[in-house]
Amino acid sequence: MNLTTINNIHFNFQIVGKETPQEDWLHVKISYQGNGLLHSYTDPSMMTNELKELIDWLTSIYLNHQTERRFTPIDQMIDFRFFGYKEGLAKIQIQLHYQYNNSGDALRLNFMLNKQEVMQWIKELKRSYYYYSPSLLEYGLRGVCPP
Repeated sequence: MNLTTINNIHFNFQIVGKETPQEDWLHVKISYQGNGLLHSYTDPSMMTNELKELIDWLTSIYLNHQTERRFTPIDQMIDFRFFGYKEGLAKIQIQLHYQYNNSGDALRLNFMLNKQEVMQWIKELKRSYYYYSPSLLEYGLRGVCPP
């Protein structure tokens, strides 16, 4: 998913593979650039079930349901936070705990997303989830993305 922060930093979050076919660790590619920042990395930092939890978390935001203010995968290198709505836009912050500078601080990326952007993000994550889901029975043939 390509998103742009309120400070015009371009952020990309993609599931690009699995560590091994037998394991549930998903490789996440994260890149960002703008305001003097430029970085990209890929890391096995999310489990398949956590991807489903992230989809559910974003769906709750999309549907205006009460949701946890925070979603953090077990790896704890990325943190998703929800701060409510302002003028119909979801206030979401993504914190990256990978060292992006020498201070060791987390990079905080702030987004104001409309419903269409949230839904697009959900759809992209669902495609990845269906593709890498460990359950052949639940989704039919592994590796087949639904439309």
